[in-house]
Amino acid sequence: MVRKGLLQIEWQQQKWPLIVSFLFICFYLPINLFMDYKSWQTQTDVYKSINFIASFDGRVSFYLLVTVAFAVTIAISQIGGERAKGNFDYYLTLPYSRGEMFVSKAVVGILTLLSGIILSYSLTGMILLFSNAHSVFFHPFFGYLSIVVLMAYALTIAAGSLTGNVFAQGLTAFSVAILPVLLTFVVAMNIGVLNERLFRTDSFYLERIMEQVVSYSPIFYIFYGGIAFGPINMDFVSLWVPALYMILFFIIGYLAFVKQPYERKGNFFLLKQLNRPVQLLVIIVAVLGFSGFVFFSSNHSFGGYLIGAVIGAVIGLLITKFTIFKKTKQA
Repeated sequence: MVRKGLLQIEWQQQKWPLIVSFLFICFYLPINLFMDYKSWQTQTDVYKSINFIASFDGRVSFYLLVTVAFAVTIAISQIGGERAKGNFDYYLTLPYSRGEMFVSKAVVGILTLLSGIILSYSLTGMILLFSNAHSVFFHPFFGYLSIVVLMAYALTIAAGSLTGNVFAQGLTAFSVAILPVLLTFVVAMNIGVLNERLFRTDSFYLERIMEQVVSYSPIFYIFYGGIAFGPINMDFVSLWVPALYMILFFIIGYLAFVKQPYERKGNFFLLKQLNRPVQLLVIIVAVLGFSGFVFFSSNHSFGGYLIGAVIGAVIGLLITKFTIFKKTKQA
């Protein structure tokens, strides 16, 4: 399903985002590690008696986050950016199916990201070898990096296949990434209105529930687990969840790209039947969130709970009015 002509078109249209992303992913870690090694070499003899240690745990969180950002940027440029420029009007006149177009875009994005990661892995490994350094989490980190970056890319390209403009694509991808955590938190907060003991910050039940939900949320892996939520073990158990998400998002993206009505470009969702259910979900989350927040901020006042619910409903309506039901201009 990969056509040479489509690959050439994709390369011409996305050349600069792909090149910049590849260069950063490929060379940032090796250069950073090499500079650390040269700095270590300049230390006194006392420090030289200690082996050079390269840890691939928390110190590479910036690299992971920026690599994910590049993956998201590529996906937005490939779908939302192309749609905004009106290029899809031309693509649909070519003798290629929508499925072939999606697969070709995905192949270009995946190859760029993976080739950069593989070369970074190779260069970093050579530096470790020649410096006789002791490494921590070297191999597991690059496996983790590959899966999580592809998950973020798949999520964003799927969001682009469902939405009609760049803003909608980015907002939808971010919302899906945090949705499990957000829904669980606002529901737990409102349960706490009925039973305050369940929502205390030291509550065993709340802690266990949030721990489980967070560990199954895309945002947890994008932020490298331990950076925001505590340490993560980089083993098979830590990889199967983002791997399943990656497969699911690619399937959703493919089906949406093939089936969605292209003539609704500029709308938030290409399929208008999604507008009302998503609006209802946004309003419910806003009502639950603001009602619970005002309740606990107003010394557990039930009147505050009702006021918060009204505020949440108004904000939810305004957000959906100016996002979901507002069409942006396209080329």
